[in-house]
Amino acid sequence: MKKIFLLALCSLWLCANSLCGYYLTHKDDNGKQSIVEVFKKDNNYYVYGFATTTGEASYDTHNPDPALKGRSMNGVVFVWGLKQDGNEWSGGKIYNYATGKTYDAKAWFEGKDTLKIKASVWGFGKTFVWKKLTDAEVEKYLATKPSMDKVLSTIPQK
Repeated sequence: MKKIFLLALCSLWLCANSLCGYYLTHKDDNGKQSIVEVFKKDNNYYVYGFATTTGEASYDTHNPDPALKGRSMNGVVFVWGLKQDGNEWSGGKIYNYATGKTYDAKAWFEGKDTLKIKASVWGFGKTFVWKKLTDAEVEKYLATKPSMDKVLSTIPQK
């Protein structure tokens, strides 16, 4: 029993000191902010959104793939393939559903609760600031969170 408790405690410590967790994103061009979750699978980090601060739904209206155009963005992975490299996560991709374009992505912490995400092409791009949320802050949004099976089915294969 002590071993199980120690293992659970170590797991909580590792997750608390990692990229995993819930975040409030930057404001988009319309002033809307999203609630997203970062998770780890097979040594890669992924991000999907599941709520907005206004309660409005977001749709993938500019996707170049006709089969995906118009889908709800709830539970859709839009950052994928990030790998930890010291104090940074890089080598990933980020999809901008507002434009239908995909960019290179990397992330790093600035302070304890501020995550910076850079979307770029050939190193030039834009950096966004996300705030890590506490369990209490994310609680009111969890009702719209999809199942992990749904989320995993949206991981891009490119």
